[in-house]
Amino acid sequence: MWQGVLDKAGKAAQRQDWATAEGTLLAAADRKGVPPTVWFQLGKVMFMQRKLPEAQKWFQKAAEAVPNVPDGWFELGRALAADKRFEDAVKALHRALALDPDNGQAHRFACVAARESGDMELAQRHADEMTRLGEPMVG
Repeated sequence: MWQGVLDKAGKAAQRQDWATAEGTLLAAADRKGVPPTVWFQLGKVMFMQRKLPEAQKWFQKAAEAVPNVPDGWFELGRALAADKRFEDAVKALHRALALDPDNGQAHRFACVAARESGDMELAQRHADEMTRLGEPMVG
């Protein structure tokens, strides 16, 4: 059942039919036994539509359901940063980095979020990690 929901939403997202993808995932999101993957994908669909508070809600729910998986924390951090909630973004990204310390993209987003929140020392530490990992400074 859940795979069918994810497949239908995924095909809609590939066509950039965000309304169908969103509706499909929302219809499943509050059902009993829903896997966190549904919430994660719903967060991605909301993010692509720039519905940032909704994206944050679903990424948060997915991350808390499977706190040992870095992807939920990473995507939550990106959504918070896009919403200019930089201090909260750094916290979420640090949760992702605690699970996957060599994630160059997480260091990049944490660097930018730290810089935007005014913590230049933390931003530099993340920039140093990006250099160590060979992660480009731009992009």
